[in-house]
Order: sequence, then structure tokens, then C-alpha cells
Amino acid sequence: MSNIKAFSFYKSYFDCLEDLEEKDRNEVLNAILNYVFKDKKPKFKGIKKTIWTLIEPNLNTSKNRSNDNSGAPKGNKNACKIRENEENEETIKKQSKNNQNSINDIKNISYSYSLSYSLSSSLSYSNSNIINNNILNKLFIEYIKLREDNDYAISETIISRLINKLEQAESDEERKIMLEKAINGKWKDFYPISKEEKYNEMKKIDDGVFKL
Repeated sequence: MSNIKAFSFYKSYFDCLEDLEEKDRNEVLNAILNYVFKDKKPKFKGIKKTIWTLIEPNLNTSKNRSNDNSGAPKGNKNACKIRENEENEETIKKQSKNNQNSINDIKNISYSYSLSYSLSSSLSYSNSNIINNNILNKLFIEYIKLREDNDYAISETIISRLINKLEQAESDEERKIMLEKAINGKWKDFYPISKEEKYNEMKKIDDGVFKL
């Protein structure tokens, strides 16, 4: 049984849980409480496992912080409160970028309950520029879903190789074309775009047809 009295619950948790069915949302909420206060770790699958993978590190931070403060003198409540606020602020600053990126990842994965491979476990994906671009992020996850639907192999090594190919493109516009062509053609890989394709795409942007 944990000695923790309180923990941080971020708005990003609420945002990603809001998209779940009520039954699944309640299961994840109960899992959070049981993990923090009773040290019971859930055994989720599918989207619930993906969400848990993204939330668990922050829960561990809250638990560790609470344990560090557990030995403070009882008569020094104000000092503890100030210290807690300062630590919360510092933690939020450090984790804000991860939370921002994670929520985009969760929202785009949420439609795929059968997704067996969690992108959150891929270090190359989490550290790529693709996750910071909402359109590329959505397209990449759509491509991973396509691979699963067509029984193509999915692994950490494959994710890393695909990310590297996209990162080698000169611009996000080129990456968008590569992703769309792979999705539309149900390809197993990404291929560089031709000069003609690059010209046509850039012309659309210059003409104001769309922007990435």
C-alpha cells in the first residue's frame, strides 16, 4: 500500500480520456488511482495500453515527488506547500513538451483500437520532427494502421528506418507527398519523390491551393 497523499493530474490526461467510451475511460481512471495509491499496475491492451504507456511516467514522477516530501516536519506545512508548488512548476516545464506531443499522438491513435504496436514505445518516433507536425503525425499513424491492416511487419527497427527516410526529405511538403503516396499505394516502404512531383506540389502551395 502506498503512503502517497496526493498526485498531479494533468489536463492532457482528461483530453485523451475524453475520447474514450465511458467504460474504457472509467477503467483507465480507476487504474490511475489504484496505481498511485495501491501500487497496482493495470494490464491493458489496445488504445488503453497506449494511453497508459504515455501517462505512467508522469504518475511515477508524482509518486516519487510525494515520497520525497513524506518525511517533512508536520509543523512546516506552509514550507511544504511552497516546495510542492515550486516542484510542480518545474516538473510541468520539463514535461510540457512531452505532454503536448503525447496528446497529439494519443488523439490520432485513438481511432485505432486494434493497433497492436504502440508508437509511444518507439524512441525514433518520439524524437522525430514528424510528431510535432499535426498533419504528418496523423498521416504517419494512418500509414502504421495500414501496415497492420495488411499484415505488414511492424517493429522498432522498421519504425526507425521509415522515420529516417522521411527525415531525409528536404521539407515537410515532400514528407507529406511520400506519406500520401505510400498510403494510397499501400506500399511497404517510403520512396523519394520525383522532381516533377516536387514541382507540382510546390506550385499548388505557391498558388494558394493549400498549405501544410
